[in-house]
Amino acid sequence: MAFTYYYVDGENGDNSDNGSTPALAFSTIQYALDKVTDGTIGVDGVIIIMNTAIYDVEDDEGKITTGVSKHVILTGANEDGVVDGTQIRIRATGTWNATAGVVESNHAGYTYMNIIFDGNDLAEYAWNRGGSAGDAVAFINCRFTNALGWGCYPNNSYFQFYNCEFDNNGNADSDAHGGCYRVYYGHFYRC
Repeated sequence: MAFTYYYVDGENGDNSDNGSTPALAFSTIQYALDKVTDGTIGVDGVIIIMNTAIYDVEDDEGKITTGVSKHVILTGANEDGVVDGTQIRIRATGTWNATAGVVESNHAGYTYMNIIFDGNDLAEYAWNRGGSAGDAVAFINCRFTNALGWGCYPNNSYFQFYNCEFDNNGNADSDAHGGCYRVYYGHFYRC
């Protein structure tokens, strides 16, 4: 299996670049995911998100979303683009009115590594499955925090969690208990 690497640098990146090296990094995670949707980033693509900024999501209309089912890895990395366990933060900011996640996906095959999904006491979910097709998703060394409701809302899907944390999430609805909701077919390892 040959991986193709693309980089996101929230401080120094430029979406007019091709993302192929840290020096030519995209500036937003959403732009990189749009490149997955349009086919520029193919199967076995790795989106390396550099720890140069906090990746703020301004409101529920601007939440980060996937557009197609494909085996793609999104991973945090240090400021040089080296994947060494450094976690990056994706954080809700601004005004949130809807039941939404900071990151939402209705697509299968994604692996998220070394990411802090931060609802910042604004978003209902730190990560949300936005429909019924988003199965076979994995989270490795991730943290789900500060959501008003559930930290992660996979809703009956086959998800896997490895070395993940769920903390400081709320109880915004009658059955929210802060952790992860409806993982009937999933697995938790060292969480």
